[in-house]
Amino acid sequence: MALPDSFDNSVIEIQGSDNIFEHCRKKAESFGYKLFGADDKSCWAGDDAENTYDKYGQSSTCSVNNNGNGSGRELNGDMFVYRYEE
Repeated sequence: MALPDSFDNSVIEIQGSDNIFEHCRKKAESFGYKLFGADDKSCWAGDDAENTYDKYGQSSTCSVNNNGNGSGRELNGDMFVYRYEE
């Protein structure tokens, strides 16, 4: 798996791509992750995420809003990946 560690599985309770992004960003930051992914159920990362995040290439099933935020659909095993700078 490209980002094997689920560090929060409450995304299913959150509505909207911007809110999912903010939720996972804050959680990722608290764990020290600079790169993380989100699907419609969880936030994901990994110790080697900088090298593995694009293991499967770009997905065609992630939805993206006008702000550039999105989430993948767990059903397809896809996740939307973010990298943030401090």
